[in-house]
Amino acid sequence: METDKKKTISVAMCTYNGSRFLEEQLNSITGQTCLPDEIVICDDGSSDDTMGIADKCLADWPGTVHIERNAQNLGFVKNFEKAIGLCHGDIIFLSDQDDVWHREKIEVMMHVFEEHPEAAMVFHDAALVDQDLKPLYPSFWKNTLEFDYRLFLNHDYKRLYASNVVQGSACAFKKQVYEKAAPFYGDFHDEWLALVSLTIGEIVPIPKSLMKYRQASNALGGMPVSSTAKTKEVMKNTKERYLSDIKKYHRQLELMNTLMERYQIEEKSYPLDIKGYTHFLRKRIEFLEHRQLSQIFAFNQYRRYLFDYKKSYFKDIFEIVFRK
Repeated sequence: METDKKKTISVAMCTYNGSRFLEEQLNSITGQTCLPDEIVICDDGSSDDTMGIADKCLADWPGTVHIERNAQNLGFVKNFEKAIGLCHGDIIFLSDQDDVWHREKIEVMMHVFEEHPEAAMVFHDAALVDQDLKPLYPSFWKNTLEFDYRLFLNHDYKRLYASNVVQGSACAFKKQVYEKAAPFYGDFHDEWLALVSLTIGEIVPIPKSLMKYRQASNALGGMPVSSTAKTKEVMKNTKERYLSDIKKYHRQLELMNTLMERYQIEEKSYPLDIKGYTHFLRKRIEFLEHRQLSQIFAFNQYRRYLFDYKKSYFKDIFEIVFRK
């Protein structure tokens, strides 16, 4: 039975040659209105002064600090897995090395955990800024992801079939999520953690920007794609786009199969119909690889599993008809 004991808070940060912006980010964490109990930093073999800056910034901080340098480069997924595994808090916040948190971020997110005891994970929106923190776009959700948070509030997590919307540095989750998710699988730690969170409880979105998401050195980036760029993408070589899509669908299929097998997910044991979706995804891959025009009437399957089903359906039709 869960008690009213105050939940402890950990921040898991991964660094790699982050000396340029690290001090600003650490100051934003140690300046929170609700302070974490612990900060864990795993450095992935930086060649700059990242470690020295971390030591200096946290030297007088009264909370628990654990800074560790990896003997060999792990890559960001395994490095986050390691950093999270070193955390002792009930609630774990993920942090990149170059963002800036709003002062009330932890307080707001912890309040959501209190208001939603069924929540396994909570995440928020972010403002996109340049390297000097000048505003670029006010909402990562709206301007880049085109994410409607009301779907998640209504327990409709269908968006997670096709692409992750839970930005790692904008999320926090219960320790049990890590304990169940390890060892991590796939190309993105936040995607895996989000899917595993649904085996435990709910994912609750906060429609508020609680972080400045810097676009200067983020390898994955969060900038929206312009209409012109989208048009060029549609017009570029159909075969090139087809091969990219097939690779993505195979990756999704492997991810969902692993999730289903590891956690023995059946049709009604999970908020997402993973079993049905994997069946659809196999058919979609066959449809594209073998140009099965007989499947042209499979529109209802697209409607059932894909949030942008019309766009996806007609794109697939276009690819099998015009691919050379």
